[in-house]
Amino acid sequence: MGHNESRRGLFGLGAAAVAFGAAALMSTVTAPASRADDFTELAHDVQNLFAAGQSDFTTALSDLNSGLGVPDGLWAYYTGVENEQVFAPYQVLLGSVEALQNQTITELSPLGLGGTPASFAEALVFAETSISEGEFLLNTGATDLAMGDFTDALQFDFAGFFDTFNYPLQLLVVGAADTLLGI
Repeated sequence: MGHNESRRGLFGLGAAAVAFGAAALMSTVTAPASRADDFTELAHDVQNLFAAGQSDFTTALSDLNSGLGVPDGLWAYYTGVENEQVFAPYQVLLGSVEALQNQTITELSPLGLGGTPASFAEALVFAETSISEGEFLLNTGATDLAMGDFTDALQFDFAGFFDTFNYPLQLLVVGAADTLLGI
């Protein structure tokens, strides 16, 4: 074995040792944390909102079919629409923003049916209160947005929009049905 051949053998042995060492080190390195868990949680939260909406629609159908539960049926219908068509897409938006900012995903609770207003007069009082609360929430959201707190701004903006524009109209329709039907 010549001088050059022993050098090649030594070089090959050294390269193998370096490769083995690099492989050993690479096995201790972990991949960055996957965000799949957040999106799995988000999908679960949206599924819960859809399930609540379906339950509300079943209650609405039962109440409306009875003939005596028109105000309650309308209220259950509105609650189902909000859970499926308003809260579920908002959950995706809010959860995505929170996941991108490495924050804990906020799970929105489905709206409960609660009680319906007993009359149009009572619905009017509830609607006025809701509009006042909505204005406060919208102003708070604007302040948070100006300070760069996007997640809180989004939450306050959504709640303010809902309390100012959606909820009062629903209260008035259900209150009017209660008063007109006298049920």
